[in-house]
Amino acid sequence: MALISVILPVHDAVDYLPTAAASLSAQSHSDFEIIAIDDGSTDGSGQVLERWKAREPRLRTMRRENRGLISTLNEAIGMASGRYLARMDADDFAFASRLGAQFDAFSEDPNLVVCGTNFVTLLPNGRAIPADPDVQTSHRELRIASRFYTSLRHPTVMIDRERAGPEPIYDKAYPHAEDFDLFRRLAEVGNIRQLPVPHLAYRLHAGSVSARRRKQMEETHVRILEESLARHYPDAAGTGFADVFNNGTEDSAARSGEMVRRLVALERSQPQDEQAAYSKAVLTTIYFIYASYTDAGRFDLARRFLEASNSWKFIRRRERPLLAASLQWRWPGAAGFAILKEVDRLAARIRYPRAGKLVPELDNLRSLAPDGQP
Repeated sequence: MALISVILPVHDAVDYLPTAAASLSAQSHSDFEIIAIDDGSTDGSGQVLERWKAREPRLRTMRRENRGLISTLNEAIGMASGRYLARMDADDFAFASRLGAQFDAFSEDPNLVVCGTNFVTLLPNGRAIPADPDVQTSHRELRIASRFYTSLRHPTVMIDRERAGPEPIYDKAYPHAEDFDLFRRLAEVGNIRQLPVPHLAYRLHAGSVSARRRKQMEETHVRILEESLARHYPDAAGTGFADVFNNGTEDSAARSGEMVRRLVALERSQPQDEQAAYSKAVLTTIYFIYASYTDAGRFDLARRFLEASNSWKFIRRRERPLLAASLQWRWPGAAGFAILKEVDRLAARIRYPRAGKLVPELDNLRSLAPDGQP
């Protein structure tokens, strides 16, 4: 029986799976197994798993028809023998220190139930965003954050299934935000922590689930948030906010703004040692709603939301005239935001270093990959 079970769902990840596999085989902590389920891949990912299995005795695999991420995660958890469950995505890779660092964190805190880590973000252009130096790390901060958004990056987490109580399974009622739901539940069971040092490289690309399923993710996120408000901040609930993305009207945008105003009004009544985390969570919620509107091209609703929530001060100054112009003509706003996105993309090529500079392990993993490639 292994101490740690790495849960690795795989679906059409042939371009990135070799690097993920090599990173797990290279872990400095050796007492673990890998449960990899091929969820109906059609791109050759299954063959990569078979070649990896031939050289990795700790790997257990299963190949079957596509059933979706939540079913695959729960099935892998049912197969796992370890006390600790470590999540991993097939398009990311773990630093060699990852499993050992997280196991040490559990050894230090007998009440720790879930531990995530900081991470480096890999961009499609070969650049990388450094780990956030101001990432939230303490249970007090993360417990509050877990009520408002996904407080940990899903593929970085490790869970102590004994301290979690009942088997920590994912709920199918929350598609594409199952991690948000799980972490909010676990944060009420025991301590939740995020290691400030990065131990994983998280990859952004057009084929990732977060990119392909964004609309469903947003809708589920909003539903979970409304449930959390009803439980923890009932004075801010009941505005009809949960319908914000199903009903694209100025009235629904105004209700979103009203919810934010209620949350802001509650800030002073929060315990002193929770106010900073609470304020950050509310601000994150403002940005989430605003970005959802602008990314969908609904600049009229973004403007109405900012007015209703009194949140103009949080928006970049260069975006404000574009929102004002969209009051009479929609195309200047759309064109302007498209230009800003392109400017941001080009700036990233200058601002952020090449991935190999931040993550030197990338080059070393080439020789360890099952297919001899990253």
